[in-house]
Amino acid sequence: EDEHAHEEEGHDDHATDEHAHEEEGHDHGKYDPHVWLDPVNAKAMARSITTALSKEVPKDKATFEKNLKAFDQQADELDEQFKQAVADGSKKELLVTHAAYGYLAERYGFTQLPIAGISPSDEPSQKQLAALVKEARMHDLKYVAFEETVSPKVARVIQKEIGAESVTIHNLESVTKAQQNSSYFKLMEENVQTLKKALQ
Repeated sequence: EDEHAHEEEGHDDHATDEHAHEEEGHDHGKYDPHVWLDPVNAKAMARSITTALSKEVPKDKATFEKNLKAFDQQADELDEQFKQAVADGSKKELLVTHAAYGYLAERYGFTQLPIAGISPSDEPSQKQLAALVKEARMHDLKYVAFEETVSPKVARVIQKEIGAESVTIHNLESVTKAQQNSSYFKLMEENVQTLKKALQ
């Protein structure tokens, strides 16, 4: 269903070679699992779930289809919000703590600059850090996008080095206790706001 699987590390293909994490310390066979962050992918996933549920509980098929229609409408609205957020931005690079946002980057035309690989534990070398700091300064990046549940020390070092502010971005792998009642769309709309701020 996914039309653009990332077979490398999950960072955008247009990322420059200066900071690419493939040089050392990373598993090149990893896949980016964060397919749900692209609303178009989320629609395909919802369609598959609806089909499976309808087969299991045929009597409720109409309800499942109704819910799917509502989901699709919200996903389409979210898609437009992401398009607008990137279009309105003066920057096309997003500095993130780890490479979880390749699907969003590819869909909407920005480049994620990840401090770590797909796994937050995949820390870059000193050479890669220096190259990343250089690129962040070249693009005059003012923000680092952190996740609530992960705050790697190396990302804080980068933030301090370039004098950036922190913003919050969700990868939806896990949620905090405060977010347990939040919906996919609420958290993703918060991501839209993060992009608006970080790309301004």
